[in-house]
Amino acid sequence: MRFLFILVINCAPLIALAQRVTNVRAEQQGQDLVISYALEADGPVNVDLFVSADQGRNWQGPLSNCSGDVGKNVVAGASKRILWAVLQDRELAGDGIRFKVVAKKTLTKPWLNPDLSYGSVTDIDGNTYATIQIGKQVWLAENLRTTRYQDGDPIPNVTDGDAWTQLKTGAWAHYINDSQYEQPYGKLYNWHTVADPRKVCPVGWHVPVYWEWTTLFVELEGGAGGKMKATSLWDEPNAGATNESGFAGLPGGGRHLDGSFSLTGRMGYWWMPVENEEIDQDFYFLQYDSDFVDWNRNDRRCGFSLRCVRD
Repeated sequence: MRFLFILVINCAPLIALAQRVTNVRAEQQGQDLVISYALEADGPVNVDLFVSADQGRNWQGPLSNCSGDVGKNVVAGASKRILWAVLQDRELAGDGIRFKVVAKKTLTKPWLNPDLSYGSVTDIDGNTYATIQIGKQVWLAENLRTTRYQDGDPIPNVTDGDAWTQLKTGAWAHYINDSQYEQPYGKLYNWHTVADPRKVCPVGWHVPVYWEWTTLFVELEGGAGGKMKATSLWDEPNAGATNESGFAGLPGGGRHLDGSFSLTGRMGYWWMPVENEEIDQDFYFLQYDSDFVDWNRNDRRCGFSLRCVRD
């Protein structure tokens, strides 16, 4: 079968997160097309091929019937090649088609939004967290994992359920006391950890109060919950999840007053400091079947996740 292609190539460089694609070319090879390009990158990247049949007004892709230097973990080089099996995508073929090769940094934390630029901060334990600017605020884009306060004092890991219910000081636990939940869900902390004057967040950061959460929701406008939820690791249907804010909210579940655990995959809970004499304390939560973010109260001996916002 013979194909006629007017190969008008979109070869404008694509620059994002220290990677650049240049010198995009295409040639027919039998019934396939070979798209060559040069890639500059400081580490492995994800490469995708897109095609346009209307002078670049609309793009189709990423194309799946491709092989060669495409997909995950492509390294830099001046002579990269993608073989596109046109017969498998014949509805996309035609005259005057354009190609676009897109490179995005490979994320070691796939629950983050690959289309956004993240910063980082390191806590006293050496844990490094992705950070994201949303409006004028900068948030952790991960749940806290520290085992120490800012002054170096330890936060006890309390695994026994009965002991957990009697606590009047700070403590943390992994979900179902299993360290495999450390990544990506972080640790669960009781309220006393939040209230401790030694401070649990990295230096220069703090646990967000009501007006800071409200500022975030106003910035995100409608559907804030969906814009805050990671697009993976939630149970179906993960309603409305786009993570367009980069907040990457995860369903770390929680620890109940009796020391038991539940709802990982379905619920994400985050403490919010409120100074009062009541036993109950405030928290915000996201859930798998809603695109809303909501508020409630529970006993300060429960275990929830923590996020921090920059001072």
